[in-house]
Amino acid sequence: MVASSGKEAVTNAYEQKFDLILMDIQMPEMDGVTACNEIRKGPLNQNTPIVAVTAHAMSGERERLLREGMDDYLTKPIEEHILEQVLHHWTSSDNDAPLPSSPVMNIPSPASLTLSVDWSLAMKQAAGKEDLARDMLQMLIRSFDEVEEKVSLALEHQDIDLWPVIHKLHGSCAYSGVPKLKQICHELETQMKSGAAVADVEPELLELLDEMQNVREQAPHYFS
Repeated sequence: MVASSGKEAVTNAYEQKFDLILMDIQMPEMDGVTACNEIRKGPLNQNTPIVAVTAHAMSGERERLLREGMDDYLTKPIEEHILEQVLHHWTSSDNDAPLPSSPVMNIPSPASLTLSVDWSLAMKQAAGKEDLARDMLQMLIRSFDEVEEKVSLALEHQDIDLWPVIHKLHGSCAYSGVPKLKQICHELETQMKSGAAVADVEPELLELLDEMQNVREQAPHYFS
């Protein structure tokens, strides 16, 4: 289904459940960020992945859009293999299943899961573009502060909804060459979807904090 304006997109989202929403940031009547926030208020698509689509590939734009409620980010012109990767990640029932026609979605081998940063995987996920691979890893690391703060508060028995922050972190991991961190996020997200409380997933949350620190420590090697 295609909407020609932000208001129409919101109306459609209040009437029908979608598997994924591609949201143009610049639309008439209502911009994409406002439309995203309005869709989140509705009963049908509160947890539906919403992917921002924008022509502005400025530094910090992806992080801004993720902070404002988007789950992922695509820039125009959209490359087919990147779109395929995003669609597979957000609509597959098993985010670790491979795409037969897309080598960038190969399942990490068991050996690679022992690495905190798998640079060869990062390069595959960035379609061989080294600058993009570095940018994605740097953006991932900059997101850690918010995740750590909310996880720590939740572990201190404060009323924190962790699912959205883990959901976003999981999405970012899919493009950053961090297979072990991605696996931990996947396990946490699966358990939280099944109704697990913070106490039930405390070991996994502590493992998440440890693995984010491992990524921080290994990443500078690839930035020099």
